Amino acid sequence: MQDYLIKKLKHQELGYSNKGSDEPGTSRGQYFLISKKYLNFFPPLSKDISQDLQILNIVSHEQVLPVQAKYIYDNDKFHGSKANSPRNEHRININLKINPEKKIFLKEDIIVFKKERFTNEDNDGEDAFIITRFRKSENETDYKRVEEIIEKNKINTRSQNYAYASIEDFVKVESYNKRLTERVMSLNPIIPETDKSLLFQNMKSSYQKADGELRSLEKQIKRLVFDRYDYKCIVTGIGYKWRELGEVKNSWRGITGAHIKPRAHEGPYNGSNIVPLLEPIHQLFDKGIFTITANLHIKIHENALKDDLLENFHAFNNKKLIVPQGIELSEEYIEYHRNNIFGYFLEGKQIRSLKTAK
Repeated sequence: MQDYLIKKLKHQELGYSNKGSDEPGTSRGQYFLISKKYLNFFPPLSKDISQDLQILNIVSHEQVLPVQAKYIYDNDKFHGSKANSPRNEHRININLKINPEKKIFLKEDIIVFKKERFTNEDNDGEDAFIITRFRKSENETDYKRVEEIIEKNKINTRSQNYAYASIEDFVKVESYNKRLTERVMSLNPIIPETDKSLLFQNMKSSYQKADGELRSLEKQIKRLVFDRYDYKCIVTGIGYKWRELGEVKNSWRGITGAHIKPRAHEGPYNGSNIVPLLEPIHQLFDKGIFTITANLHIKIHENALKDDLLENFHAFNNKKLIVPQGIELSEEYIEYHRNNIFGYFLEGKQIRSLKTAK
């Protein structure tokens, strides 16, 4: 019964100044509010983590490719807020790639979320949420049919604008029937389109998250960071392209996200601590064969400069790293690598959890 989630959109979440306004997005940012009775349809967010979040893959109405969107639990109510009405709500923030010109979704539209699994750039399975919109002025008959599904399936009288549904519920719905009942996305590997604005928000991963939830968030942040670096190794400048649905796109295959302050040492997974490196270069970095200076130059260890096996790498010594606009590497994390990881190879050390070391 939870194959689909149906939701009627209201004026507040789409940013209308009031119920009578005809201009969406004029009073505030736009979002899809998610009722607490229907949270099981989306990844879990924790009350115990302040402003807990995930990044979802959203395929907007009449689209076939996923776009990043922030899914947040605004839970100030449980984290010391002194506001008269502290927030306790789940919402999916709507960006302009999901809602161009703020007109794809209007108040009283009904949207249907459908989950669909796709293959990502790592050849892993990943979920996307396909949205199909119904508007009364476009097809009043089908609009009423979807309203009837809400009425039939709603959990209780207080859930007037939400309902779970199954594929059988849409048999009589004619418009967008194929989109609702058949596969929408390509079977070829897909990289979701990034929302660059998310880099400027607080995107620190939380070690309170379960491993699966943390990996999902980190993959999405990795896409944001790598997009800024044009999917190229920051040391060698190497990257390559692939073709997807007739378009040439970047690929991160063979390129990994290197933590400057290691994750095992509680270094965060965000733009200030992650740089893209070719996998063998990443191994050299984690072994402390080279580090980054305060002025963002590569510094190869003096002992490594004497190693003939590393001769091809020596040319990168003192190379200036070019950090793209919108990314600022943390001086604190760079200093941590310099003081704690640089030179690891001399003693055959490996990066291990600080908790395990204790």
